[in-house]
Amino acid sequence: MEHPKADLFQPRSTIVLACLIAVFLTTASPYSFANAFIIYGLADLDFGQWDDSGAVSTSALRCVESRKGNKERNYRLSFTNSLGTGGFYLYLDGNGSNTDANRIAIDIFEKDLFYSNSYQAVTPGSNTTNRKGQNQACPSGNNFQYRVDIASAELATANPGSYTGTFTVSGQGGQNYSRSDTDTFSVFVEVLSSEPQVKISGLDNILATSGATNTLGLSVDEYFCVYSEAGGYQVTVTSSVTSSGSFALAGANESLLPIDVSFADNTAGTGLSSVEGSTASGSGDTSSPSCSGGNNAMLRVQASDADLSASSTGSYTATLTVLVEPL
Repeated sequence: MEHPKADLFQPRSTIVLACLIAVFLTTASPYSFANAFIIYGLADLDFGQWDDSGAVSTSALRCVESRKGNKERNYRLSFTNSLGTGGFYLYLDGNGSNTDANRIAIDIFEKDLFYSNSYQAVTPGSNTTNRKGQNQACPSGNNFQYRVDIASAELATANPGSYTGTFTVSGQGGQNYSRSDTDTFSVFVEVLSSEPQVKISGLDNILATSGATNTLGLSVDEYFCVYSEAGGYQVTVTSSVTSSGSFALAGANESLLPIDVSFADNTAGTGLSSVEGSTASGSGDTSSPSCSGGNNAMLRVQASDADLSASSTGSYTATLTVLVEPL
């Protein structure tokens, strides 16, 4: 009896290897590819008051960002006058049309604090030397410094007053100078007079009445304040009406009433001196422009009894101008 033969060939098992391939995609930060150029907020420069104190100079530090990704890139700047034309000037009352003694020439300098550290003079409208910018928000600190100089001669010959200049700073940076930015800054200085200051205040109209029974003539005093920074001063009085070279008052029908005008640098009338055709001198208040609310000088206006008697009845007037100058 035959036995069945064993099947010597078993079905082969098929082994399938599955390979899992994982691909991780990440989103790159915009910072990694940013092409940027930024001038961070330029500061105004204020010299304050100038009172014959020589040449002046002041400066400010700021950040200039110029990069491609996290790689620093060069930048360049150009400075121009925003109020007027031509060079760099400050203008009296900020009026860009002012010239001569009503404007002040200034010099502007700039430097790269990290890679050069030496000032370069700025030419209006021309690009500066290439500078190295910083990464985002200047992590190493301010890298740009600008300075303004004013020569003593410019200030000394300028008319007193407040001067302002505004300047535009334009630049290019980033990759291949393909980004641009602009900012402005202003410069201020107040020029005080180099001459000692004087001030007169408190003068008022002089009113007087002379009757038929007045036989002593007319005498009226007017008190006022003189401030003199230097102490001494001289005073000159002129009249709008004169008679034969002397001061007078004018009435109706071309009638004239001669008067005498004298001055004293006190309110007691001590040392009165005539100011008709001549000057007088005095010593003013050196601490208070208003004489602390008081007076320290006077004018005396007089008309003689003979001149009053010879004049027609009516009103007589004239304008007296009082000029005070420092000594």
